[in-house]
Amino acid sequence: MMRAYILYLRKSIPVADSSLRVMTYNILADAFLESKTKPYTNFFPYCPKQFQERSYREPRIASEIHAHNPHIVCLQEVEGKTFANCLVPMLPDYSGHITVIKGKSKAGCALFYKTDEFEMMKYFKFPIT
Repeated sequence: MMRAYILYLRKSIPVADSSLRVMTYNILADAFLESKTKPYTNFFPYCPKQFQERSYREPRIASEIHAHNPHIVCLQEVEGKTFANCLVPMLPDYSGHITVIKGKSKAGCALFYKTDEFEMMKYFKFPIT
């Protein structure tokens, strides 16, 4: 598996607002909600099933990101379908990249950055050991 690393250049910003907000969040991939082999086990029995549904979680994830207004967002346990169908459309002020672990889980890590603050200079990958 290769993990992507991206080099960014921060665009010019006013000196008065020189802070950098970074947010990291584990968004819980559907693949990790329950076991896929018998006996089927819900790994979060204390959480009502309706709150585990993607349709419930995805808008709240995007809302949380917007509420904190970070410059850079690092997300774990992101599935390709969540990245493409939810995160990219719900985060129009950001550009993002995902690296998905090959295998059964189909989840990985995603990184988003505000396009009015940063521009991508280089994109390269390193193996995860």
